[in-house]
Amino acid sequence: MFTDKNRLPDGSFLQRLPTDFYGDVPFEGTFWYAALLERLGLKNVRKDGDWLLTPREGTHWMSPAEGDVAEIFRERMDRGEVTVPQLVSALTFVADKLDPEAKIPPCAVSWMCRDMVTRAVLQRFNEIIGCRCTSLAELSCRIGDNIAEANDVFRTIRFCCAATGSGYFPVALLNEMIAVKSQLGIWADREGNPLFQYKAVTDGRELAILDRKRFDAFRFRPSDPESRRIRAALLHEKRTFVASCLFGVEADPTAVSVCRLRLWTELLKHFCREANPSLDASIVACNIRCRPEVEAIEHRSASAQAVAWSREFPELWTGTGDFAGFDGLIGHFSHTRDLPFGQAACRDMQPNDTSCERAAEAFRLFCEWGNRLLRREGSLSCFMPAGWMKSVSYGQLPTAETNPLWMIEFDTTSPDEALFGKGIVTVRKERNQYRMMHCQVRDDFDPRKTALEDYLQQHATPFSAKGRGKAGSPAAFITPFDMGKSIRTKIEQIGTPLGSWDIRMYPGICSGYDEAFVIDGNLREEFIRLDYKNTDIIKPLLRGEDVRRFTPEKTDLWLICIPWHFPLLYDATIKEASERAEQRFRQQYPAIWEHLGNFREQLVNRDVNEVGVTFEWYALQRYSATGEWDDFLTQKIVWQRESAAADFCIDYRGCAILDTACFATGQHLKYLLGVLNSKPGRYLLLDLPHSTAGIPPVGPRILEALKVPVPNIRTESEVISWVNRRTSDAHQDESETIDRKIDELVYEIFRLDEEEKEFIELTVSNY
Repeated sequence: MFTDKNRLPDGSFLQRLPTDFYGDVPFEGTFWYAALLERLGLKNVRKDGDWLLTPREGTHWMSPAEGDVAEIFRERMDRGEVTVPQLVSALTFVADKLDPEAKIPPCAVSWMCRDMVTRAVLQRFNEIIGCRCTSLAELSCRIGDNIAEANDVFRTIRFCCAATGSGYFPVALLNEMIAVKSQLGIWADREGNPLFQYKAVTDGRELAILDRKRFDAFRFRPSDPESRRIRAALLHEKRTFVASCLFGVEADPTAVSVCRLRLWTELLKHFCREANPSLDASIVACNIRCRPEVEAIEHRSASAQAVAWSREFPELWTGTGDFAGFDGLIGHFSHTRDLPFGQAACRDMQPNDTSCERAAEAFRLFCEWGNRLLRREGSLSCFMPAGWMKSVSYGQLPTAETNPLWMIEFDTTSPDEALFGKGIVTVRKERNQYRMMHCQVRDDFDPRKTALEDYLQQHATPFSAKGRGKAGSPAAFITPFDMGKSIRTKIEQIGTPLGSWDIRMYPGICSGYDEAFVIDGNLREEFIRLDYKNTDIIKPLLRGEDVRRFTPEKTDLWLICIPWHFPLLYDATIKEASERAEQRFRQQYPAIWEHLGNFREQLVNRDVNEVGVTFEWYALQRYSATGEWDDFLTQKIVWQRESAAADFCIDYRGCAILDTACFATGQHLKYLLGVLNSKPGRYLLLDLPHSTAGIPPVGPRILEALKVPVPNIRTESEVISWVNRRTSDAHQDESETIDRKIDELVYEIFRLDEEEKEFIELTVSNY
């Protein structure tokens, strides 16, 4: 039987199967399909045009014996009757029919898995490499060329699917992990060669490979060596993730068998001669009350299926015998009986455990047990009936170390009725930060036209309810909406949007090909030696990752700054790419012209619709405003674009700013620098609408809407005095003291009382 630790067939028999497995994959009515159902103890029934599966005998279908599935195809392969896609289609069909209630809409699966993988990856990399990345784009820049080391870190991430059912979430997590690796630029083939040319994308259930050069889906061909390389890479990644990163628990042993069949089916999709799709999955039949602490099992009356996690998942224990915990726990519960513990488990609880008489309270218990299985800053996400989330008893968290992040209610029947009356809750194992977002998804949401992530960005708001626990207490579940509203009301009354100030904000430059425009100090010196005039267009470079609080990190990187139509950029008669401007540039800056000429093919191919049409091939791709060119030479505030707890610095050197950062010039800059870098200023940024991963990108339009009081002369002078000390090298040892002084000044500017100050301190303390 397919029990807890039995492996599925290793796939060696597939070596003799036909290689032409493209096109239609019919299987119903074939002899081998009937044999498959026979071995599984099932029969096929035709009803109203639908194929249904029912048990052949009794009330339960039989778990397949090890090798049964493979044996069916061994019997047929010599006859040439079976192809791999037929096997994949049949197994997928069987798994779908045997567990119909486990199906949830792909948009919800995709969002939950993507959100969980993104959080886990950022948290683990920040912990291991000692950075503070808040987005995958930022993390990709930090990883750079360290692809092998990044893959080693990635393999240390652990996810657990609770009530795994027929395996939808494990499969979705597999695909999302590959998509995230592709986004980070660390996806590689089996020999470690990066697959930069290809992009992996997913809709939650299916993984697609796009060819970046052809801007189209990659077409797999059996005889194509590149196709075999990509297939082998996908199979290797999924086998590695299944063996190292994915764990699952399910109370029903039959569902475990279905889940393992589905995972094996997922590997078969990428079958190639170079690698067999063997499976070593850590999916076991038990319930979530299986405690990490072995002693707890010995002293509690656990259910019959409760097992010691140390025996089932030894990978989760450190060398010192400590439980490492999961980075993410995900599940789907459509009924109380779906919870990974039943009503019977409630009778065995200690006095401090919550009663399970109602479904909402049962979910509370799942949160409590799930929280014990998570590592610090791990996240838990589940799909459930929305009514559970509205229960008053659910509105109390079981532990102070639980931070609610998302509550999503689906109040829509179009176009997928499976969404109606359901919801998603996501929490994190850390101190409650009272920043939970709530969104009620209505009929204006169409997953065929709009991604759920985009809908949440537009419609999510801070969660509020009639009652709340005391801030910081274990009973506090919701955002203390009244406190946040009080702060926002004060800011609304005394603040002025920065868009109304005498300041100008810009996004950074997009070169389109950094290898041509970004140079080091040695090459700069060579250009200056050839012609001192080259200093006019070579500017010190400031990237988003170089931004630090108050003062940037200095690097020996420089940018060749060539705006559109340079050197005739002030000629108002030039509206498009100009041969006259190109000729003048070649005459005045021959050394730079020759350098850029080495990259002419790549520069021309940046955007075929614009290069040579809207602007010249030697110019920066996104940099057309003459005002922006002039503002580079002035004092400016610079900040990283994709950062939740954005740091702001001041630039005195006239740096060129890349598109990973933004900048502002104008009046009151040092005053504004002090406000934005203070704790109240950071709270204002965190109060902006959140993205899926809880990170608000701070672009110029977002910052223009931020309300800050316009200072009087005395207030501005005080703030500038402390900012000058903070940016001075002579006072670096006093930075903490100076920061506290600036915080107090800004609290006074916003007229906040002690309770509001305490709330802000608590909110920003984990950023």
